[in-house]
Amino acid sequence: MTMRREDLEAPQYFATDIGISFKHSGFCLIVNTDVPTIQQPGGPPAGQPVSRRACQVWFSPEHLKVFSFVLWRALVQYQKDMGWSIPALKAVLDSINATEEQWLAYWGESEPSSNGQIEAPSQEQASENQAQGADVQATPARATPGVIGG
Repeated sequence: MTMRREDLEAPQYFATDIGISFKHSGFCLIVNTDVPTIQQPGGPPAGQPVSRRACQVWFSPEHLKVFSFVLWRALVQYQKDMGWSIPALKAVLDSINATEEQWLAYWGESEPSSNGQIEAPSQEQASENQAQGADVQATPARATPGVIGG
């Protein structure tokens, strides 16, 4: 794929918070990023990160479902190419109001790993689970530095 100049000039952010809202006409994906603060009287200390809205992206229900599928498929391929699973800590699941059981069912796992992280399954397990359709509710989430990794 060839990058266009306007693509290179688009703002780029590292997302630290995500959220989703919806109404009858569609869904809104809300992406926030942390920015350091400037010292102000009565405010947080200088340099303390504060969450700021980076963007909002509206989707029709059909487009969000396709977007979700493309994202899921990319994650499965990434894990396959890297040779490891992307883990999730219990604290992260708590922040998105998800249980270990929901996470494990979604990714096709049966038990948490011994290191306290919940690992994604093989591509075959994930594909089978996606075909069956798991019940996972999308809610605002807060990324925690150092949580995603091998």
